[in-house]
Amino acid sequence: MKRFLLVVIIIIWFSLFGLPAFASGPDFIGVEMPDDMDIEELTENILVLVNAISNEQPREITPEDIDFFLAYRIFIDTDIFELNVNTFSELNNVLNETSDHIYEIPIFLENGDVYVANLQIRLPLRDDVRHLLTQDQIDEHERTVGKWVVSAIFQYLAWDVPFVDYYEIVSDVIEETGSLPIFVGSLQYFVRAVAIFPDESGNIGKLIPLSPLNVNWSGLRGFRDKFDQNGWLDYNEIKNYITRNPENIDPNLTGGAVQNGFNNTSINNNNLLIWIRVASLIVVSSTLLILFYFRMRNHKG
Repeated sequence: MKRFLLVVIIIIWFSLFGLPAFASGPDFIGVEMPDDMDIEELTENILVLVNAISNEQPREITPEDIDFFLAYRIFIDTDIFELNVNTFSELNNVLNETSDHIYEIPIFLENGDVYVANLQIRLPLRDDVRHLLTQDQIDEHERTVGKWVVSAIFQYLAWDVPFVDYYEIVSDVIEETGSLPIFVGSLQYFVRAVAIFPDESGNIGKLIPLSPLNVNWSGLRGFRDKFDQNGWLDYNEIKNYITRNPENIDPNLTGGAVQNGFNNTSINNNNLLIWIRVASLIVVSSTLLILFYFRMRNHKG
């Protein structure tokens, strides 16, 4: 009887919580990397930098941990709200032709830690920073001008600042629209990138912030009534609001820059679901224990 009770509780536990799984990135994406990108050299450089800052990891990060297939391509330095485009394909074409972009490659580890490698094309050295570098540093910089380089490595420790996967945030919209998003960064009001999706007609539809917005700040209060129940925004409504209220723009007063405390509706809903599952497990387990107690007492009697 005791063994039976234990088996029942285990079954209930996995029914409520599911089987444990390590983060490995979504399986429905794929970014085509540029032909002029030296994947092998970039992989070597990523490994050198990541392993230099990952002293606390139980093992060394290897080439097998780096999957360029999981990269995010983020367009930067283009204010899409100033573009005279209406369709999703037009926006995509304009950005591909005129906008700079970067790639962010998440490296998922078994313990929940994530490293993100930032890749971008090396630009010519500015005169105002040249005097801050040694001649060797200047020579190395000029050697790689115009090439894809590792410009930064970001570290997200599971116990400290959890990594927020952009594709995971917008997975429901990818399924709904059948389209991968356009990620756009460097926008006023939005500290991190936003995801853009088409509507049913192929026009620019949803805009999903990938970082929290400080809607209590006066310049963003107009955003409050523009979120739908999923925490998504209508692109045209936001574009009209921003272009009508340029005096409100102050990027220093928008949401927090770290991923810790991310205030996304889907994530909040997931937290609520966890508490519901915990409460359900407690109720079911308690009921089984009570039934077991009375069964044993009746058996003795």
